[in-house]
Amino acid sequence: MTYGLLLLFEHQENLQSTLNKQINLIKLFDKVIERVWVTEHHYHPMRVNSAPLMILNHLIQHTQKELGVATLLLGFYDPVYTAENISMLSHLAQRKIHIGVAKGGRSEVKNSHLNLTEQSARHFMLQNLNTIQPILRNEKVHYQTKAFTLSPQVNHPIEFSVASLNDDVIQYAALHDLPLMAGHKWSLDEIQQMILTYKLFHLHNKKPKIILARIFCPTHDKQTVIQSIKEQTDKNRALVAQFNPNHEPKQLNEVIFEESLIGSIDEIHSKINHLKSLGVEHIILRPVMNKLNTNDIEKTLGVLL
Repeated sequence: MTYGLLLLFEHQENLQSTLNKQINLIKLFDKVIERVWVTEHHYHPMRVNSAPLMILNHLIQHTQKELGVATLLLGFYDPVYTAENISMLSHLAQRKIHIGVAKGGRSEVKNSHLNLTEQSARHFMLQNLNTIQPILRNEKVHYQTKAFTLSPQVNHPIEFSVASLNDDVIQYAALHDLPLMAGHKWSLDEIQQMILTYKLFHLHNKKPKIILARIFCPTHDKQTVIQSIKEQTDKNRALVAQFNPNHEPKQLNEVIFEESLIGSIDEIHSKINHLKSLGVEHIILRPVMNKLNTNDIEKTLGVLL
């Protein structure tokens, strides 16, 4: 089992303070994580992360960890230019890059100036993934009737994974032997269904490699932490609604909190062991702000490395 840190770039009083807070989080988790992950959101005033590849380029100077995007909204982009950007990032970073891809949340799709639907966003995501992967394997690709070869060629590994509960997308991942990525709001029941669907379509009935995001907070006062998360979520939703009345956030339910990595060290250990049994190989930690210290983090995760 390996661990990563999810940076949400939640807006502070100004952009520089937001960036500084993320750098401090990397330092806090440095001894237990293998990767640093950033997300991608649009039309959202509480998240300063609309350009994840540029953010990763900024983080290069602050960490030697592997870098990842969870997730890149691939249907929103030109695939050739995106492949060039990913390749350039890998050259600048001189390390492995992980790219999880998704169609985008309801609000990103609904509010997109590209006039996407959920179906078209999903279609373009897979279409672009079909183009980007061979380009980043340094193969010649024909796209829009023109041949394209990447320059400079990729010289560090780039691993793709797919985040979706849609059966067609899971089938694509199974047929291409790609890992699955699951968000922190996805229940274990949903993840187990993903696994069954993946095995059904995989040529060798293989279980998927799973990259899983989970809220993380070692605590002896679990209910207080959960209540503070709910209150902050309600506050953020009110602010986002003022900025974007069309925003449609996914509702959090009690199952999500019960299945998150919130609780005593023993409780978190038990949950992690269960996740291992499901095939989870990498957990992306979404930390609860202002509730963590290095000692608790290392006590909880250090013995599990």
